[in-house]
Amino acid sequence: MLKGKSIQPVEMRCISRRSKDPDGPLGWRVMVSRSRGKLLFQKYFFDHRYGGEAEALAAAKAWRDDVVNRFPRTSKAELSAQLRKHNTSGNAGVYRKKMPRRSRNGAIVIHVVWQAQTPLSVVPFRSRSFSVAKYGEQEAYRRAVEARKEFEALLGVPAMVGETRQLMAEAVQ
Repeated sequence: MLKGKSIQPVEMRCISRRSKDPDGPLGWRVMVSRSRGKLLFQKYFFDHRYGGEAEALAAAKAWRDDVVNRFPRTSKAELSAQLRKHNTSGNAGVYRKKMPRRSRNGAIVIHVVWQAQTPLSVVPFRSRSFSVAKYGEQEAYRRAVEARKEFEALLGVPAMVGETRQLMAEAVQ
């Protein structure tokens, strides 16, 4: 079993029994997380308020189902297109990388590239690098963005719509 992961029947997902405090009321806790933990829905269903354990569980399942229907999970395609906090390129899966390389004479040379990588759910993982020395900063960046778009097409990720990609493209030029 994976650490931190429990194997629960589908009908009990996001629902746990609250019985740790022997002096506290018994009941069910529903906890649904969305948007990588940014949205958290939590509610307790105590046995004494609903007329028993089975009734409290039925109410908990109904509430959980309502939340899950109103806030569906983020798809892999949407998740792979989201910009992470540390992204400075303005494009998901595209980044500038400095790679130390040993030249033939033994000296260490820093090779700078723009690199594109496949979305997380595309297997096998692939990446393409474009040398700044060979193509120049703007052309290497442009090629990396195009490579990422090709990788996204493998997954069916919609092209990112918005000003972020356009603003970054203008800033690099």
